[in-house]
Amino acid sequence: MKLRIYRLTFITFFLICITQAFAEDGIVKDQNYQNPTPDTSIYCSEPSLKAYACAQAIKLNKNIAISAYVTAPINPQQANLAIKRLIINIHGIEANNQVAFAAMAVKHDPDTEIVAPFFGSEKNNKMPPKVEDNSLPLAIWASGSWSGGKLSEATATGHRIGSFKAIEGITEAALKSFPNLQEIIIAGFSAGGQTTQRYAAFSGNLVDRLNLINSNIKLKFVVASPSSYLYFDPIRITKNSNCESSDNCNLTKSSFALPDAGSICSEYNTYKYGLNNIPDNLIREYNYNQNDLMQNFLKSRIDYLLNTGDASQDTKNYSGTIIKPTASCAAELEGPIANSYRLQRGLTFYNYLKFYHSQALEQQRLIIFDGKTIDCEHNEYCVWGSVDARKLLGYSETQIN
Repeated sequence: MKLRIYRLTFITFFLICITQAFAEDGIVKDQNYQNPTPDTSIYCSEPSLKAYACAQAIKLNKNIAISAYVTAPINPQQANLAIKRLIINIHGIEANNQVAFAAMAVKHDPDTEIVAPFFGSEKNNKMPPKVEDNSLPLAIWASGSWSGGKLSEATATGHRIGSFKAIEGITEAALKSFPNLQEIIIAGFSAGGQTTQRYAAFSGNLVDRLNLINSNIKLKFVVASPSSYLYFDPIRITKNSNCESSDNCNLTKSSFALPDAGSICSEYNTYKYGLNNIPDNLIREYNYNQNDLMQNFLKSRIDYLLNTGDASQDTKNYSGTIIKPTASCAAELEGPIANSYRLQRGLTFYNYLKFYHSQALEQQRLIIFDGKTIDCEHNEYCVWGSVDARKLLGYSETQIN
């Protein structure tokens, strides 16, 4: 009886919320749209969660937890049979998981759990959202280090966890809380997209775990608007190659080669851009060699979501702040020399897969969202609110428009 009451409450709250959402220019919006500090409490119904604006501490292991916004409580002691899909949405470099949560939770399906974990620290001028249960220390990361799987900052008791292991810890807690899960989607925007793409190469353990629990659970990654990618060979796009836009990208297999000696920077094929010098914690945690990482990645279901409006160095986020793409020489070598920005680097990477690892394209897709026509630049509100994104994330037809 308690379960039925809980499900009714959740669905009733959901129906109330969708009356506040509307579609404009093909983007699903609500009262939080473009707000850098959205009211996240409108996306959950459980009273204990609403009191903390839908934030809770998710236990990752016996020593450490992570703060996250959630649409329904993650509680292994109280199974929720209504949830069929889990979406873990990883924020960008600004560590604003409030926005990541609001951008995806608007008009979500009642059988979908959305989790937006916090990977930042006070160095981002951000701190984890306050949560009810704070019995375990909360993991925080040095700025940007989480995008490659590195360890969190040491807690007062000296414990740390890698960001990839944190993703797996969230997944494990969700599997115990939602026994009827049918699909897990790990998604990320900007630096979160970098995290998602790189984690796919380390996801073999998670795949094995899902096969052990229920081989019918589908796992997918959605990589949205990152400014760099993990390559599996030391080749990069050549200097004179053209890939300006999706309509003007004339790459062939010969468009990729070892960089000219004069253009090589020392880090161009080191991790996070290539497979050299994998961090010690990832070697300890996963014990994968370079071929293992490549095979894990090539077997992964991945959707790449690129935006025609995110094609210059001066694209703006939801608050109008310019968020420049990564400007390191290693990142810039991943796109055409004249215009190496997020759209072009994404097109280049997909073409690299097409010409050198074509087997990946059996389960990996490229989707181009036309954000340019509606002035959607590097903005997760309009990207995640788009029809293209909501279809990739499995939203039902009634929640897409």
